[in-house]
Amino acid sequence: MGKKHQKHPSSPPVVNPDMIEDEAAAEMQAGRFRKARDLYKTLCKQNRDKYLPGLIEANRLLAVQLMEKGQLPEAQQVIAYLKTIAPASELLLLELEGALAANDWAGGFECALGLLSRSGSRLEGQPAKLAADALVLSFADREAIARLPEPFQSELSVIHEALRGISEMRYEQVQEMIRPLARGSIFASWKMLVKALLAFYGGDAPKAKVLFNQLPAGGLIERAGRTFGLFLGIPHPTLMPAACQLLRVPELAAPLCRADEAWQKQRFIDSYKELRVVPGFPSLQPNLAGALSDFYMKACALLPTPFFWPYVSYFDRLSLQKGFKNDDESWLVYRMLLLEMEKDPGDAPLDVLCREFIKRIPAKDPLKNKIASMVLARSGAYFAKEEAAFGFGAYESDLRDADKAIELLEESIALDPTNLSAHLKLLDVYDVENLKSERNRLLDKMTALFPRSKAVMLRAGSECVARKTWGKGLDYLQRARDLDTLDPEPPRKLVDALTKMARQYYEKGTLAKGRHGFERAYQYALPSETDFDRGSVFLKAKQAMLELVYGDEAIGRKLRDEARGESGSVPALRLFEWIYYRSLSRKLRQRSVFIESLDKAPRPVNAFERRSLCLMLDYAAACVGEYALYSELNYVSECLQPVAGKDFTSEEALDLIPLLSGKPDFSPIVKTLINTGLKHDPKHPRFRFYKLSNETRGRFDHRQIELNAIRDEAVKRGDSATIKLVASVLDSFRHERGQHELPDWDEPEAPPSGEDIARMIPPQIIADMLKKVSAMNDAEFDDFRQQTLEKMPAEFFEVLFGEMNRQRKGRSGARR
Repeated sequence: MGKKHQKHPSSPPVVNPDMIEDEAAAEMQAGRFRKARDLYKTLCKQNRDKYLPGLIEANRLLAVQLMEKGQLPEAQQVIAYLKTIAPASELLLLELEGALAANDWAGGFECALGLLSRSGSRLEGQPAKLAADALVLSFADREAIARLPEPFQSELSVIHEALRGISEMRYEQVQEMIRPLARGSIFASWKMLVKALLAFYGGDAPKAKVLFNQLPAGGLIERAGRTFGLFLGIPHPTLMPAACQLLRVPELAAPLCRADEAWQKQRFIDSYKELRVVPGFPSLQPNLAGALSDFYMKACALLPTPFFWPYVSYFDRLSLQKGFKNDDESWLVYRMLLLEMEKDPGDAPLDVLCREFIKRIPAKDPLKNKIASMVLARSGAYFAKEEAAFGFGAYESDLRDADKAIELLEESIALDPTNLSAHLKLLDVYDVENLKSERNRLLDKMTALFPRSKAVMLRAGSECVARKTWGKGLDYLQRARDLDTLDPEPPRKLVDALTKMARQYYEKGTLAKGRHGFERAYQYALPSETDFDRGSVFLKAKQAMLELVYGDEAIGRKLRDEARGESGSVPALRLFEWIYYRSLSRKLRQRSVFIESLDKAPRPVNAFERRSLCLMLDYAAACVGEYALYSELNYVSECLQPVAGKDFTSEEALDLIPLLSGKPDFSPIVKTLINTGLKHDPKHPRFRFYKLSNETRGRFDHRQIELNAIRDEAVKRGDSATIKLVASVLDSFRHERGQHELPDWDEPEAPPSGEDIARMIPPQIIADMLKKVSAMNDAEFDDFRQQTLEKMPAEFFEVLFGEMNRQRKGRSGARR
């Protein structure tokens, strides 16, 4: 037998702890905390007391790393293991970080409370920042806050109240509220955030940008600052992908970054194309894709002028080629084209766009008919707008396309009979086109459909009053007043209807009914000296004139004397009596008596009476026409002759000049007012403006330098009224010329040529004019030529009718 060898168990290899410790330190340095933890576990088996702190630190850093990556369950497992090997006091901060990462606000509050109880006012750095975040975001109740040591209780309450105040827009109170918080407070970062929010919501963008940039790095406050920074133009490369990740659309992150970069470089169409390749875009859903889709379809209104039409044209080509990516894109594009083409349609067929848009409304949408009705009504309102049309020597007001407007509005009403705006607009079209029977039928239908509509009741009442259907009209107007007792328009129309009805009764000799009509009108009267329709004084004057002419002269004199006794401006009331008398009848024998009465009327003695007289003159011009006021103009002119006297103040002059301007009979008085005002104060901006307007007759075409000087003087004196007057003139320059800066007036532009003027007139109008002229004989054409050359440039006439004139001469020569 051979020799037997005894078997011995194999002994473990000898491990050098220093080498393992160096390897663990290298792994820690490289951020590979899981491997470092395993190495420290091996070392702890040999010498637990020496290597346990390294194991604790490796696990702590591993937990922090997992929380930063969003792996919260794994981080919680590491923390649970740490609780078995580390003292509880050392785990408070880690548990606090875990609670904040998991949005566990109650747990975060307890951890922060433990840290503050242990460290107190000595807490600083990262632990202080995390504790402050946890305490603020917990929004704990008063009982929980009372457990905190002072001064943390009062400081936390201040931050909570400040955030609540910002949400309630109590900005000034919040500013005073946070002032006592010290710089050394653990809530100092939150104080800075509150100040940044105050600047942001207060409209101070530069200050807000500075404050948001000064927020401490890391933590919840910095993330909040980044979000607000997006609205202030503060770039952050990781914020957009993080937002997409948070909204669960990571596929949008890269295209969105590229689209944003293209948009910043003003490559607006390329920006849209970058997102168009993403599945689910464009969209009508309430998500990020839907919000971006809405932005791109509404952004064209904000684009600079050179980029606007190329941007809109891109979507217009999509509609023409039917190259839509999905139904949502077609719906959005047609909506955008409708809104933009409505502003400046050119040759765009708005009605076609309108119907294409309606086709794309989902069939199952319960509001489909209402939406379609609104769209049709909007397009119909566009065609129902009035615009100036060039006629023979004049400009005539006409609708853009009355037939198309009626068609679209009637279709809109058929789809949704409750569409009030469509009914009202169709009523306007019938009025302009003088379709009385259609208008009356529609109005009767509307009073039944919309019994609670003030606009319908007012319209129906006015139409009935115009037809002298008093009972029905007054009933409609009373219903309008009951629907809105604060609106002054229904009482005004009621007074007008009642006085007209009473006048008719007086003219027929039915005095009792006429007086009863005035009694009803007095219920809606006002104690006003300048309201010529509802003023009680003027109602009495009207009734007095009717009594004197058609009724009892004694009652008429009594009412007239009462009205004059109550009036604050007898001259203006005398003029009102005369104007109302003129409207009664031209054949009345007392006409000369009233003229003598007007001549004998007292002259105004104070500023109020003079101003009332000027206002009365405007009212008279509206009633009987400005060119029919012969004796009245002389009367007012004589009343205002002493304007250069000492009793005439600058304030009264500035009040009267706008009322008298534009009336040739008063131009000497206006000139006197202006010169007197400038004599006392040569630099007075308002008198200078009125003088310039008087000299140029309101056309400031070449007076920009003088206007700027007047505006500068008005700014020095704080004269806001003059500033507005000058600004309105300068704005009209910009609007007419379509630019932001006025041209150099030292180099006057050449007047437009006849061809330039001809290009401004729509071709259809020119075609109609040529058709009418071609039907004229030679004599009619010569008369037309003489009349037209008085009102249009000869060069323009030559462009339009020159060839036709030469053909006529050629035919005449051939006949000879």
